[in-house]
Formats: sequence, C-alpha cells, structure tokens
Amino acid sequence: MTTCGFVRSCAAIKGVSCGLRGPRSPRTRSRATLLAVSAISTCMLEVTTASGGMAGRCNTHFTNALTFPIPGRGLALSWAPPRSRVAGGHALAVGGHLVGAQTFLQSGERYDTKVFDTATGAYLKRFGVHYWWAIANTWTMNPYLGEVIADGGGDHAAKVFMADGPGTDLGAIQSADARGRYAIEDGAIPGIIAAYGHGSPGLANINAWITGLAFSPDGSYLAGASKDGSIRIWQITDTLHPEDQFRVVKVFYDPNFGPTLSVRWSPDGTRLAASSRSGHVVIHVFDPVDTRWDEGTIVAFEGVSAAHEFDWLNANLPLVADAPVWQRSESGAIWNVRYSPDGVYLAAAGDGGAVVFDLSADDGGTAVLPEGHGLDFSPDGQFLAVGGGDARVWVFAAASSALPVTPYDVLQGHTEAVVSAVAWSPDGATLASVAGGPLLGDAAFNQSIEGDDDHVRLWTPAESAGVECMPSSTTTTTAPSSSTITTTTSTTASSSTISTTSTSSTTTPTSSTTSTTSKGGGKPGAYPGFGYLTTGGRGHPTFVVTNSTDAGAGSLRDAFAQAERAGGGIIHFAVSDSGDIHPGPNLIVPPNTTVDATGSHITLWGGNESFGGGVLGVWNSNVILIGLRVRDARNDGIQVAPKNAAGQDIANIVIDQCSVTRSADGGIDVTGHDGHSVSGITIMRSFIAGSGRYCHKGLCGGGSLFKYGASGGSYYANFFFGNLERTPEISGAGSSMPVVADLRANLVEATQSSAMSVRSGASANITGNFFADPRDGARLWPPAQAYFGGGNTDQNTDVSPAEHLSVPLPVPAAPAMFSRTDALRAGAVPRDSIDTCYLDVPAPSFSKLQAAPCDATNTP
Repeated sequence: MTTCGFVRSCAAIKGVSCGLRGPRSPRTRSRATLLAVSAISTCMLEVTTASGGMAGRCNTHFTNALTFPIPGRGLALSWAPPRSRVAGGHALAVGGHLVGAQTFLQSGERYDTKVFDTATGAYLKRFGVHYWWAIANTWTMNPYLGEVIADGGGDHAAKVFMADGPGTDLGAIQSADARGRYAIEDGAIPGIIAAYGHGSPGLANINAWITGLAFSPDGSYLAGASKDGSIRIWQITDTLHPEDQFRVVKVFYDPNFGPTLSVRWSPDGTRLAASSRSGHVVIHVFDPVDTRWDEGTIVAFEGVSAAHEFDWLNANLPLVADAPVWQRSESGAIWNVRYSPDGVYLAAAGDGGAVVFDLSADDGGTAVLPEGHGLDFSPDGQFLAVGGGDARVWVFAAASSALPVTPYDVLQGHTEAVVSAVAWSPDGATLASVAGGPLLGDAAFNQSIEGDDDHVRLWTPAESAGVECMPSSTTTTTAPSSSTITTTTSTTASSSTISTTSTSSTTTPTSSTTSTTSKGGGKPGAYPGFGYLTTGGRGHPTFVVTNSTDAGAGSLRDAFAQAERAGGGIIHFAVSDSGDIHPGPNLIVPPNTTVDATGSHITLWGGNESFGGGVLGVWNSNVILIGLRVRDARNDGIQVAPKNAAGQDIANIVIDQCSVTRSADGGIDVTGHDGHSVSGITIMRSFIAGSGRYCHKGLCGGGSLFKYGASGGSYYANFFFGNLERTPEISGAGSSMPVVADLRANLVEATQSSAMSVRSGASANITGNFFADPRDGARLWPPAQAYFGGGNTDQNTDVSPAEHLSVPLPVPAAPAMFSRTDALRAGAVPRDSIDTCYLDVPAPSFSKLQAAPCDATNTP
C-alpha cells in the first residue's frame, strides 16, 4: 500500500492509480449505461496517526458515557426516531446472534432484535422473529405503517413489527418451533404477515441472507440487500399502484457484483447505493414512474419458484435492464455504504479500507482508514464515524469543503478487533458502537468472531485530556461483566451538536435545545407551531386499551380515568376486537395525556354524544392526539374547548395524523367557552373530510372552526376534502385577545361553500397552501389581515392593501415547509376503507349540501 498522507484526492499524488471518472453529479437523473470499470485502484491512504489518535491520545472529545450488555453478538444498530413511543424516545435496537457455548441462553434468546433504554441501559424487550442471525435492522416513523422496526436475517426473510409492541415473551423457548415467532400479539403488523413471512408472496424469492435494509426518505419504499447479489425494492405506499403494496416492484442484479452487503438511499430518494462482498460499490437510479417494473413483470417475479437460490434468474425476466450510473471497485469486502446528509459524499467501509468519494467531482476516493466496518455520518453532517478493524471507533471532522478525512478523535474501549456497527442518535448527541461482528466467509458465510465484548457502548461529547492510546493489536481495557452496567459521568457535555472551527482539538458545545423559532421566539418542543410547548403524557404512566366497550375495565374511558388519577398518561391500544368504539356523552381526554392510536384500527363513531359536544372532547390542557379515526358525529368530531370542571383556560394541544369524517358540524373545532380561552394549538397531517350539513342548529359547519376565544393556532399539511366550508375558518369573533394563526401546506379540495377564510379581526399567515380549484382558495373578510406567501389562491380582488401584510407574522417554532405529498398522506395510518373511499371520489361529484357518501353509519 502506498503511504500518501491526508490529501484531498489521490489524483494529487503522482504515480498513484486512481478511480475511473464517473458522472459529474449524482443528482443528475441520468440513465447512463454501465461504466466500464475493471480493477479500479483507488488510492488507499494510511492514517498518519494510525498508532493512536491525536498525538497518541484517545477519547479527547468523547467519553464512553454508558456501557451495557446485549447479550450476544451485535451486528446492527438503529436508534428510535424522533417522537418515538419507546422509552420516551431514548431507545436503541440491536440485531445479532449468539455463538458457540451461547447457542441458547436460559431465556431462549438467540436470533432476534433487542431493544434497550439508552438512558439506563435497561433491556426492554426483544422481537425473536428469525431462525438465524438478525443481521440488518432499521427503525423509522413510517407514514404508511406507523413506528416500525424492519429487520432481516440469515433465514432469508425480512420482517416488520410495531416498535412499541410488547415483543416476544422473554421466558424460555420451549421448542425449536418457537424460533422465528412472528405473532400479532408480539407486535407483528397484521397486514404484512403475508408479505414479510418466509416463503410468502412478495418475499418468497429472497433466496439468501438479508444483509441490509433501508426505507426511502419518504417511507414509500423499502430496499433490501441480499447475499444472492440482488437489491430488491418493496413498495410500502398505498397511494401509487395500491395493488402493489408490499410487493417487489424492482430488482437490480448483476451476476458479477457479488453478495450484496449494504444498501442506502440518497437523501433525495432517487438513488440507491450498494456494496458487495466482492469489493464493488454502485449507485442505481430508481424512479417510481420510469424505472419500476411494469405490472406483468411484478406478477411474474412474484410467481417464480424459490426452490433454488437463483431460480428466479431462469425465468428470463428483465432483471438486469438497469445498469448502475456510478461504480467503483475496491479490494476486499465492502461492509457498509453511507451517503452524507447533503448527498455530496458517499462513504464505504471495507476490508481493504474506509474510503470517501466526492460524488460531485471527477477524481477518485480518499481513504480514511486501512480497514473499516461500521459506518455512519452524523445527522448534521459534521462527523463521520468509522468502526475500525483495530477495536476502535474513528471520528473524522466532515464539515469542510474538502473530503471528510481530518481525524477528530479516536474512541478506545472495545476489546475486540472488529467494530461492526456504529450509529449516531437522531439529535447527534450520542454515538453508539458495538464490536465483535461477523466475518462472513466466502464459503460458509456464517463464520463469526467469538469473544467477550458482548456490549453496546454509548459515546457523548466531553472535552478532556483523554487516555493514552494502546497499540492497535492489543488493549488493556476490560469489558464489564454481563451483569454490570457502567456509567461515566466525567464532564459529559449535554450538547446535541459539536461545531468545529478548525481541525484542532478545540470544540464549542451548543445547546441541545437550539431555538428554531422565527420572530415569535420560544423554546421548541417535539411539535412545530403554536403547540410547540405540548408534551402530553411524557413522564407519566402508560395505560393500554384492550377492548372496544364504552366503559369498564380495558375501555378507553377507563384508561382516561386512570390517567386522570395519575395526573396524566400515555394511552396505547391493543384491541383484538373490531376496534369500533361507540362512546357515550362526555368522553373527555384528561390533562397531560397522549392518546396514540398509530397503526391501530381504532375508530370512534358518533351518534351518542351530546348535541353541544364532540365524539371526543379535549377540554383540558397539554393533550396530544395521534392516529385516531373519528366518524359520523352528530355535532363535532373532535371538540377542543375549555369546558373543564375547573372552569379554566386551556392551552397546548396537538392533533396529529387523525382522520375525521362526516361530522354534522365541525370536523375539528377549536373554540373558547364561557369567557375562557384556548391557545397554543397545532393541528397537522390530519384528514378532515365530508363535514358540515344540516344539524340540530340548522345549516352547520365544515372542516375546522377556530373562533370564540381561540388564539394561537397552527394548521400544517392537513387535507380538507369535500367539507361544506371552514378549511379552516380563523375568526376573531368573541375573542378578547388577538387571534393569530399560521396556515401552511394545507391541501383543500371540493369545498362546497366558503373555503379557507380569515375574518372578524383575526390575522394569519397563508403560506404555500394547495388549492384544487380557485373557489377553494383563501379569502379575507374585513376586518382581518393576512400575509400571503407563495403557492396560494388569493380570492381577495377587492380587499385594500392594508389588509395584505407585507411581512409574515411571527410564529414560534416555525416548521420546515411541508410538501403537497405530505398533505396527500394526511390522516391516520394505515388508511381504512372510508378514507380510501373519499380519496377515490372525484371532486366534482360533490354539490352544495350533498351528504358525504363514504361513511356508512355504524351502529352498535
């Protein structure tokens, strides 16, 4: 190997052979033919400080803050996504296996994905769903499935389960048949059993180990890497070709590529990078319209026999029609590939070295380590972590115009050579690592290292003199025993990011709660907009609804009663019956409560509520509703109003991903009451349809009313369809305080009367909304004021300029802009037949005062 030192590219070194030039930019949607690449020799640069860190010191910028046993061998790491329901969002999924004398523990744990609380190291649960190693996993908040963990194993199967499911019983496995259990009661998603079970349609043709899994950035597709040399793409979305949901819609295959070990989507979701056991790194283009298979090929592939590992190649299917648009070859297996968050760099870690490619340049890659295994960019792109082959984790500074090859810290603590997986937490505050991973042999492909380092290590920022780096071949650090959890508290920084101003050892911690507010100021919470202070049931007990009765043990009403006695709570659903709840009057959410029905089939049906109330009442402060379906209300679907017994104002309410249809008055109404106000409201990603008709008051309502003492409301990426009016209506009538609202990226279709409106002294930002017809557009009714941003239909041809604000109103915790696609996906997930019915109804079929056609009245 040529010793080159740290340089921007190997092209700068005379006499060194560099990689073949590829396309100029990875963002060009080119369908170029396969690049003629043969024995490309990328300059493999030795790290000048390979014997140990910066000036021989390790752990100078990070400390090993927590170490906990797995148990078993760790092969894959995935952090809980933001707003996770597991361990307050502080959880980590670890995939792996047991070897040798550990083949079966007393508890029966062997080939599974385990979940740990990263605040304490506590072992929470496991999903024992494989018959052989659990090699790959990914944990995500999927818009179509909810919060899920997908994992893949040596049993040729990929499976998906609800992350907050109970998991497999931690008791002893009684027989070999219990291995590979994939049961609904453990958290398996019922609708995906057929698609993700071994030997089932959709995955019947996975004929080798699943070595890598990755959801596309928008959650529409799942890509899988397999030892059989293929890259498969399963459709997850039900919005495009619903008949193909959970089916393989594309395969990339090249017989010369070798066993595929890793796959990752580009940040824009248009490309897939993959690596192989044979040392190849490729990038493929995937376009849901132009490059996905035709329906005939999808059906033909699904029917191919799985009797032999490569039988599907003999069916003469056009599986090799799409060549990579970019390719490089290195020496030795390439275990992992990762895109930088901006998509400019692609890192690859393998036996022959860890290399970073600048995809916007014409030159070859720059090596950062002689050997690499685990690999991950920090979420902000500041750092690149590489699990070395020397029992260390190497951290490189990546925030510069040059390739990320500047050593920043060397993390010493593992006792086994191969650091097989590293993963940054979503906030960038913690780096997880695990050692002792696989050496998948060419022949058996099931070899592994045996050792005593069956632990996860968590690293957090901390400035210190560090420790002396030990020689790479040995280490004197002793791993804790399997019953010990060790913590380090020395000067651990609480920052979520570290900003570097140079390549020296100086760092500047920044607050983990860095404000993302606009002129409105304020400290953002988990949700954007005026509801940013809402915490719901965080820190309170969890209560589970087990049946669909209106009252009694296991009911939703009983769970509310328990939460109220506890001062708050988190409500989950594990209902095995129909899930159709017919609540009587005054089903009221207690204060400090989160009701999370994500991924369930829970529907609250109207008909029994009082004429002045709602099917569900939010009459108290600090409430979060997620994933509920509310149908056929004779008044309001969800009513947010200060009607609590204490007679107090209420504040801090979030309604997210709910479906509310065919309410006689308001779908989601937010109003003051008896002189008391409601404020701090965020309503987002909800589907509000078919509401407003004749009710007990006469001609009633529509999508959402914000009036009578309501102030401070945010409506983001909601889908208003076929409502009488109020999509939404922001009104200052009956309010003693200024009424301000922020309306962004809402989609409005088929409104029967007046649509989005601001009136009676209220003020609003109307920014980037989407209207199917000019009649759906926004309207000011003087006296009122509004700032009109781009993407709106402004119906105000006769309004004075004074009522059109020249600058936007200040809003706390303003969000990143949502897209029209986000609004199209609004509502509870997965969608049921009623939501699908509305989405299939052509907008012109609605006429004034026509009843909504999709809600078949459901009676007890």
